[in-house]
Amino acid sequence: MTEALSPPRPWAVYGFVSLALGVLFVLGLMAGSHWVSPSNLITIFEGNGDLLTKISVMELRLPRNLLGLIGGASLGVAGAVMQGVTRNQLASPGLTGVIASAALATVSLRTFGTPNAL
Repeated sequence: MTEALSPPRPWAVYGFVSLALGVLFVLGLMAGSHWVSPSNLITIFEGNGDLLTKISVMELRLPRNLLGLIGGASLGVAGAVMQGVTRNQLASPGLTGVIASAALATVSLRTFGTPNAL
C-alpha cells in the first residue's frame, strides 16, 4: 500500500516563491534590448559603469520592475480583502459592482474627456 503525499510546508513554499521572485527581479534588471551582465549590474549599483547602461538600468528597468512588483502585490491584497470581506473563496470584482463602475468611469472619461464632447 502506498502512502499519501504530505502537502508542502507553508514556510518552504513561501521561501521558494520569495527566492523565485528575487531571481526574476534581477533577471528583469538584466534583460532588455541590451543585456547587462551580473558583474555590470553590481558595478552600476556601486555607482560606476557606463553612463548609457546606468541610465537604462536605474531609470528605466528598476522603476518598471518595482512598479510591476508593487502593482502585483496590490492586486493580490485587493483580491484577498474581497475574499475576506465576502467570506467567499470564489469572490470576484463583479460581485460588488467594481466591473460596472470601472466601465462607467471608462465610458465617462472617453465621452466627456474629449475636447469637443459637448
